[in-house]
Amino acid sequence: MKGGDDYKRKTKKDKARRNFEYNGKYSPKHVRMQEELMEKRQHINQASKAGNQENLENNNNDNKKDKYTKK
Repeated sequence: MKGGDDYKRKTKKDKARRNFEYNGKYSPKHVRMQEELMEKRQHINQASKAGNQENLENNNNDNKKDKYTKK
């Protein structure tokens, strides 16, 4: 074995503990999704505060994906 008798293999549990200590209860994917959602909300709020309803409607249409339209 590596290094002798005091070598301890790293297990899935060890990796989970290390990631939990680093990230808390949220995964990096969850954090990225939350940040993206916050940016979208800020963008929509800015458009609605400006009173520009057309800009708000265009942004909503851009976010939707339609599998029948060709780009």
